Amino acid sequence: MVNPTHDQRFIDLWLEVTKPQSWASIFYLSFWFPLWTIFCFVWILSTCVISIASLIIPPLGYFMCIGSVMSWRSMARIELITISFCTNPSRFLEDGVKEITNRKPLQAITKISSTQTEFQGYIHFGVKYCYNQYTVECLYYFLITKPFGMILNIVLIPFFLVISLPPFTILGLPYTCKRCKQHGFNIVEGARSVLVPQWNSNSPNQNQGNV
Repeated sequence: MVNPTHDQRFIDLWLEVTKPQSWASIFYLSFWFPLWTIFCFVWILSTCVISIASLIIPPLGYFMCIGSVMSWRSMARIELITISFCTNPSRFLEDGVKEITNRKPLQAITKISSTQTEFQGYIHFGVKYCYNQYTVECLYYFLITKPFGMILNIVLIPFFLVISLPPFTILGLPYTCKRCKQHGFNIVEGARSVLVPQWNSNSPNQNQGNV
């Protein structure tokens, strides 16, 4: 006689296949994540080196540093929007920023921060803009966190794809959907905790990946 509890667990597992967040996370992790990670790593590393080298010519170095940090902040904004595809695939472009700003303000791209907007001279602005905590957070995220995540994906995604194929499909496919959905929710929360100042990790959506 089949245990009803086991039947329900099997049904619940297969329900993961019907959830759009599962397939959105699989697509994001398989295609967008590695390409975007490589681009961000190369861009930030190269602009960082060029900006430091350009400091030997002060006027040029000033604008290079400002432009570089501005591009990093813009990439952080793009990151926050695109990762929302994992949790809200149908409306991530419209709802991604709105969902965040309902709780915490995004870091300003062209200003020092959302609270430091008063202009006190070019030198003061340049120093505060380039050498603040958010700049360090962007560097840490794009040069360390995302590349290590990509390496992990290179190992896990092929494994998940293999177990989704016959003869493992009956258990492998729903398990793949479940794990990728959970990972999608985790990377969304992880990115927001780094790229959104004062983000509270106790998000209402934090445990959705375990549903």
